[in-house]
Amino acid sequence: MDFERAIVTAIAKSLSKKLHELNRRNVVVLLSIPVTALGRELKKKLRNELRKPTFN
Repeated sequence: MDFERAIVTAIAKSLSKKLHELNRRNVVVLLSIPVTALGRELKKKLRNELRKPTFN
C-alpha cells in the first residue's frame, strides 16, 4: 500500500512540474515504471525536466 502511494505521489509531483520536490527514491521509482504508453510519456517528461538547468 505504501509503495502504491509513493508511486502515485511521485507521478502527481512530476506532472505538476515540481521536480525539485521529488526525492531520489521517487525519481528511481518513476524511472522503473514499465514501458507502457503512459510510462513512456512520463519518462520523457521526467528526463526533459532533469536536463533543464536550474538557476537557484
